[in-house]
Amino acid sequence: MDLKLTSIGFSLLKISTEQFAIIEDGFDEKGIITVGTSLRYGADEKNKLVAVFSSFSFESEKNILNN
Repeated sequence: MDLKLTSIGFSLLKISTEQFAIIEDGFDEKGIITVGTSLRYGADEKNKLVAVFSSFSFESEKNILNN
């Protein structure tokens, strides 16, 4: 089987931070922190766009800290 290498050019259209918070009261340096991650993808063939949406959550024994 003969494979041909193909280059795909791309450009970065946009980066945005839709929500961000620092909550020091909910953070305990000596406690256990659980980190959760969520990724969503979308594509628009007509406009030749691919989107990636990420979400992170941080949970300590005191609070849930979301981003």
